[in-house]
Amino acid sequence: MAESLSKRCVFIAEAQISLLNLIALDLEEAGLCVLRATNFDQASAILADGFNGFDLAIIDLSIEGGDILELMGQRRLAGNRTPFIVTSSQGNKQVVLESVRAGAFDFLEKPYSLGTELIPLVLRALDAAILMHENTQLSEQILHSSKLAALGELSATVLHDIRGPLSLIQMVSEDLEETLASQGCVSKEDVEDALGNIKKACERIHKLGNHLRNYAREDLQETLEEIEAEELIRNASFLVQQKLRTLGIKFTMEIPKNLAGTTLSCFPNKMEQVLMNLMSNACDAMENSPEKRLKVSLSIDNDQIAFHVEDSGPGMSEEVQRKIFENFFTTKPKGKGTGLGLKIVRDIVGEHGGELKVTSEVGVGTVFSVCLRQNLILLKQA
Repeated sequence: MAESLSKRCVFIAEAQISLLNLIALDLEEAGLCVLRATNFDQASAILADGFNGFDLAIIDLSIEGGDILELMGQRRLAGNRTPFIVTSSQGNKQVVLESVRAGAFDFLEKPYSLGTELIPLVLRALDAAILMHENTQLSEQILHSSKLAALGELSATVLHDIRGPLSLIQMVSEDLEETLASQGCVSKEDVEDALGNIKKACERIHKLGNHLRNYAREDLQETLEEIEAEELIRNASFLVQQKLRTLGIKFTMEIPKNLAGTTLSCFPNKMEQVLMNLMSNACDAMENSPEKRLKVSLSIDNDQIAFHVEDSGPGMSEEVQRKIFENFFTTKPKGKGTGLGLKIVRDIVGEHGGELKVTSEVGVGTVFSVCLRQNLILLKQA
């Protein structure tokens, strides 16, 4: 344990300097590296400069100069999952709930024992951080594998979409060639028109290539970006085009006028993967349905903005709905599902500070809703 601890670092934000020194001494004796802060500005600087520079944080709520808990919550929403322990002399229910909402690993009320309370908790949190890191890596590997599988299914769609602009380029080139052969020259207007069409066709192919390349990349370094909700839906629907065509599914997208141009701050590749997985699952569910309709819509209600993926499939019983987010549970035939897709989808939505909900009725269909808090995810509307 000492060897593994020597490679790990703990950040301590504590207003009482004497207590801070005692905690740091005990942790250093256990073989841990320690970063220290006694006020909000110091803590902010360490959090900004060492975004991934420590494995655990111990946060005192009495730190002056700002809301340290809000700072940790923002850090978590920005994609950092490093666990942190909250300490406070106020152990009332409200403080504990606020700590949990901000993503705290645990809460310790002051005064506490270093040897029997804090140190054991630190060791548990560090063990949890290792497991979380390993789980994240596994989830990313599975996610990437599912992307590659989806790209394999896209081969026919890609060929279909590229064939159009390539045919246009060929046709324009042949027209120019025939004109030259018959007249010996081509007017400036004809050349400009031909080059314009060729340029547009090349841009379509280039855009398609970029989309596929971005989708296939791994998401380890993805950062928060602004993207229109409608673009996310269109990108995701493009990735399931082959299933839609093969199964004869009618696809519709509904964006209310008041939400046209809505822009989100998110991890675009991951959110696109969420919608694609939900749409792909919906297609699979409707494989044997007499009526096949897939609708993706956007809505806003109070403090939430939500994507809804609705299918006309067979629906799910209440028992199945209770199990669908469990690891390795799947309703697909053997060899067609791992039972990890919805679990990973829910984790990604949670990473965005949101919630994945499902409503389903046997014989009617199913709706999966990706609900995101408006004050955290909605930036602007056109």
